[in-house]
Amino acid sequence: MDLDLDGVHALVTGANGGIGLETVKVFLEQGPRVTAQYRSSAASLQPLIAEYPSTLSLAQADLASEPTVQSLFAALSTPVEVSVVNHAVYTGQAPLKDMTLAHWSNTLDNNLTNSFLGLREYLKGLEAGVAVGEGRFGERAAVVGVGSTAGKYREAGSADYAATKSALMYGFTLSLKNGIVKIASTVWRQAE
Repeated sequence: MDLDLDGVHALVTGANGGIGLETVKVFLEQGPRVTAQYRSSAASLQPLIAEYPSTLSLAQADLASEPTVQSLFAALSTPVEVSVVNHAVYTGQAPLKDMTLAHWSNTLDNNLTNSFLGLREYLKGLEAGVAVGEGRFGERAAVVGVGSTAGKYREAGSADYAATKSALMYGFTLSLKNGIVKIASTVWRQAE
């Protein structure tokens, strides 16, 4: 299947395992440049660097740090056209009546605030790239928010995680779509 991604620069967050790692592999097979963001270990990405040295870049970044996210995007050699928001943490179950504010805040910061920081920088770069008007830049722009069944329904004890996934799948992404389309993007969300 040809996804028409030659010449596209894709950023995948949380790229060092699971869905993120598999997404990086699929993108690399389709031909775009890929920046694979990870927080702590790039060991799982090393075989791909050896196989795709000219199209894969690794970026270690703590997405909870606003200056780090800004530096990540500033260091990219070309603007990102496709942003895959895959990073997330699951800090374990706690009944809402027993959940601490620190637990709640940690999950929201890691899963939702970090998405805001990254997508804000993505939009700035996308807008600047479209303004330059080189080639087909912007025609294939997309935001992919990796959701979860937890965003629709979740067992007791995971209200924090469920709230972040629901926001990413629905309110946040759908609101983003309404503003981003003015720049030149298509927003995808997880199929229900």
